[in-house]
Amino acid sequence: MSDRRLPFARARMLVVSAAASLVVMAACTAALAAKGAPPATARDLAQTYFSNTLVRAEVVSVVGRVVHDFRIDEGRVTAVRPSAIDLLERDGTRQTIAVGPQTQFFGGGRLGGIPAALRGTRVVTLRDNNRPASLVRPSATARQLGKNLLGVALVRAEVVTYSAKTASDIRIDDGKIVAVAPGSITLAERDGTRQAITVATSTVVTAGGQVVDSSAIVRGLTAIVVRQGDGPAQQVYLAGKVVGVGK
Repeated sequence: MSDRRLPFARARMLVVSAAASLVVMAACTAALAAKGAPPATARDLAQTYFSNTLVRAEVVSVVGRVVHDFRIDEGRVTAVRPSAIDLLERDGTRQTIAVGPQTQFFGGGRLGGIPAALRGTRVVTLRDNNRPASLVRPSATARQLGKNLLGVALVRAEVVTYSAKTASDIRIDDGKIVAVAPGSITLAERDGTRQAITVATSTVVTAGGQVVDSSAIVRGLTAIVVRQGDGPAQQVYLAGKVVGVGK
């Protein structure tokens, strides 16, 4: 993830203020309230990956034609300093998260000196690129945060989870299918990226809540693709009018 061990080299990074992160999150939330959004897929993915196994995530979104690179970290607060908190994450990583005047802590209050009681609690933090955190919330809110981020503004995401002493690197891509070839598909994503993804015989293709044949993957459909690392797609969720579905 960028400078944090798991590179996301294709993302176009835009540095914006922590205050702008809050505006973007509000815009995402408003969009999710619109009719038909977020797709059930986004809710399901948030339920699965932004759960009690979450370690960290990077979510690239486009809001108002602006690309945002959100960083999410979950962990136990081990140290509190005037301008930063330290987290111990589930995989043993120690992460220092900068905070500033715009950081919103529990209950929506502004930073006026970080409460010492924060130490020892589990939190989830949100920041845009490498700016100070815009949000510091209880870990129990991670799923709701995931639902917001994996909604209509999603470009791609990388989520690290940790369970049974094993880390998993989950990649999620959202885009329009612009090419279909034997063993692969290409997505055109909202930030202009073209992403080629391997499709295997084991890939599960779903449309309208039904498992369908891989022949349903055709150009012009929108798809959300889930894979582990650089491996082949594990799931392809198709949206739009799929032949043979919803008759």
